[in-house]
Amino acid sequence: MMEKHKMLTNKRFRRFPSEFNQIVETYHNPYAKKKVNWVEYEREYKDRIRYVSTELNNIVDEASSFIIINKSNRGRRPKLTQQKKAVSLLIKSTVKQSNRKMSGPVSLFGALNGVDISYKTVERLYSDGIVRAIIHNVFILTIKKNRQKLSPDLVGGRNLILQ
Repeated sequence: MMEKHKMLTNKRFRRFPSEFNQIVETYHNPYAKKKVNWVEYEREYKDRIRYVSTELNNIVDEASSFIIINKSNRGRRPKLTQQKKAVSLLIKSTVKQSNRKMSGPVSLFGALNGVDISYKTVERLYSDGIVRAIIHNVFILTIKKNRQKLSPDLVGGRNLILQ
């Protein structure tokens, strides 16, 4: 049965701030901000970035080793190798940036290697069949390496994928 709505009285209105503050205190304390050791955080973040970049390059190299590329001597040489194209596309999707926004940092870091690419180059990566094959192989290798951790819905759990 539904409870009848009670009329708001002056007494109940005066009691509200103290009740409200008690509710806020009850639910706020578990979620209070924790103090962060920024030196430790920065060191761990830098180590994670190094590990990820090393692993990404290693797995892309392994994935591209399964693909036989017939090189042609016609036309101008590409600015990026197939592996670098795949890495660029994977990084772009990881940082969730648009092609135009991603071409800036790629050009910035590419200046170290003497590579300057436009957003159109980043867009053309999607249509490169070899790059798509490399990314497909990266996916397959990642699944094989993490097979024990995955369930059929690919989020982990008790139902393991067995070969």
